[in-house]
Amino acid sequence: MNDEQLLKHQAKVANSIVTKLNQARRESTVTNAIELLLKRVVGAGNSLRVLHDKAPHDFAFDGAMILRGIYDAMLQALYILEDESCQDERAQLYLDFFWVEKRKVIELFDRSTTYLSTRISQSLRRPNAEPAIEQEFNRVRRSFENSKGKLRGHWYKGDLRDLAKALKLEAEYELFQKHLSGVVHSSSYALQEGMPIR
Repeated sequence: MNDEQLLKHQAKVANSIVTKLNQARRESTVTNAIELLLKRVVGAGNSLRVLHDKAPHDFAFDGAMILRGIYDAMLQALYILEDESCQDERAQLYLDFFWVEKRKVIELFDRSTTYLSTRISQSLRRPNAEPAIEQEFNRVRRSFENSKGKLRGHWYKGDLRDLAKALKLEAEYELFQKHLSGVVHSSSYALQEGMPIR
């Protein structure tokens, strides 16, 4: 099977899985969280396909950047699903972290001195929207505070390596994360060494 046939086969399998999932869909916190992550994965996969078919240039580094995003989303989805007794709690944390990130974005605009941030911070719509955002943030904040009362950086404790450890995928993480992140951050090694696989 050549690369073209393999890509077509993988796309067919992925579309078949999504079709079956949609047919068996049940509304739940877990469904809502996983659908957000899987839409990201599927969209990124579709972008890879477009690059493969249409890119007028060597897209290996662009593809690696997309793969890094897919890898991150997949680890999060697997972590939510990994332990059935924790699925609802983890999915809720994933969804609730929206309010922490929303609050952080507001604070970022408030601290910035750029023309754009000043305009957004002084928006006439802000007084109507902000109380509801603040209420939701206060509802969820305790779930994301550390022992010193500071908010953590992710919906999960630790970092992506900690998710990989919990999933018993740390060896894979060390290989993929290091190389793909090197491409994302344009490290000299990653850009000069090139992609080990096409």
